[in-house]
Amino acid sequence: SLFEQIWAANEYLVFKRMMIQKNLELQLQALSMLEQKYGLTPASLTCGPDSQLPQEELVMDELL
Repeated sequence: SLFEQIWAANEYLVFKRMMIQKNLELQLQALSMLEQKYGLTPASLTCGPDSQLPQEELVMDELL
């Protein structure tokens, strides 16, 4: 919302949260486009015991 954008201009943590959320939205959009084009989700982008995701990304998933 507009209020959040104005608030984020003055509060770093709000700005950071907004940018993380926007980044996740863009990643999901790109993943959806890849799935539509190729019909599969790359193994490197899935969670599970064989996941290649760095630990930091897994922590971010838990936080959000």
